[in-house]
Amino acid sequence: MRLPTPHRDLWLCGALLALYAGLVVPALLIDTSVADEHPHILSGWLYWESGRPNGGLDNPPLGQLLVASPLRLLRTGYAFPADTHLVLARLPVLALTILLAVLVARWAMQLG
Repeated sequence: MRLPTPHRDLWLCGALLALYAGLVVPALLIDTSVADEHPHILSGWLYWESGRPNGGLDNPPLGQLLVASPLRLLRTGYAFPADTHLVLARLPVLALTILLAVLVARWAMQLG
């Protein structure tokens, strides 16, 4: 029995997102930080604490606020440059990627 096209597309999108999450979550847990990851987290954390975007980096603060938001929500400090909060800081990026993929898939299905 073949699934109708809209259902098949939903299953395919769900399977691809599950595959993506299955590949990303282990990497999120075991990979060490990259060169600029800690300064971005620190800049976002300082912005949340002081209300001023004075992290010293030339990037807009939205991404820095995003990666530091779990630290703010859990009211935890940030120990620069320890990797203890690295998984927490990477979770919003994973969630945003999945959300954008769902939105693009819904948009594509509406277009036909």
